[in-house]
Amino acid sequence: MSNSINIHVSHGSKVEDILLEDPDSTSIGDLKAIIHEKFGVPIEAQKLIFKGKTLRKEDELVSEAGIKNNSKIMLLGRKTDPAQDECLKKLDNISESTNTIERKIKKVEQELEGIEKVPSATETLVRGKRRTLVVHIQSLMVLTDKITDRIATASTK
Repeated sequence: MSNSINIHVSHGSKVEDILLEDPDSTSIGDLKAIIHEKFGVPIEAQKLIFKGKTLRKEDELVSEAGIKNNSKIMLLGRKTDPAQDECLKKLDNISESTNTIERKIKKVEQELEGIEKVPSATETLVRGKRRTLVVHIQSLMVLTDKITDRIATASTK
C-alpha cells in the first residue's frame, strides 16, 4: 500500500493539489520547493499556514507537522521578492525619466527646424552659438553612452 498523500495548497484564488510520495521523508523545506515550482513564489518569500499556524521549521517533516491526506495549506507570499520589487521600481523610474527626456529631445528637434536657415547678417553670431550647443550636446551624448553601458552591464548580471 502506498504511503503517498495529496494536499491542497491555495494561493489567492488559485488552488493546486500536490502529491507527496513519501510524507515521512518530505520536509517542510522540500514542500516549499515543490510549491515554488507550482506557484512561482520564491521559497524565502513563502509563508505556509496549516490549521491556523505558520509552518516555520524547514527541516520538520510533513508528517511531524500533522499534514495528512487531503490537508489544506494556505500559501502567502509574492511571486517576486522585495529586492526585485525595489529594483523594478527603480527601473520604472528610469523608464519614465527616459520617456521625459525623449519628449524634450523631440521638442528641441522641432525648435531646430526654424533656425537651420539663417540670414547672412546674423550668420557669424548664430554659427558660434551653434558650435557651443553642439559641444554641449556631444558631452550629453557621452554621458548617455556611459549610462547605456551601465544598463547593459547590469542586465547581464
